[in-house]
Amino acid sequence: MEERHAEILNRGEYLDGDKAYDDGKLIARVWDRYEIKPVIDIRNMWKDGEETKVVTGTWNITYNYKGQVYCVCPKTGIRREMVYGGFERDRVTGGETSTR
Repeated sequence: MEERHAEILNRGEYLDGDKAYDDGKLIARVWDRYEIKPVIDIRNMWKDGEETKVVTGTWNITYNYKGQVYCVCPKTGIRREMVYGGFERDRVTGGETSTR
């Protein structure tokens, strides 16, 4: 791609790919070298069969293998997805999450 279509890399904002492109080196290179945000579905690498895990240091915040974060109501047990706060370029990270 770098040799044959450099102009695409220079103007691209997002790289969309399926699970076959879930490769940490590729994802890092696309962002670090070109500042293109990868939008790539990830493979489920959890071997234990759990659907969610509890965030360390909490008792009612859980997450799944895709990184979706949930708050579990202590009274009803209802699980609600927390809202993604966005991408922070300066910190190269996702923004703060909050409940809906």
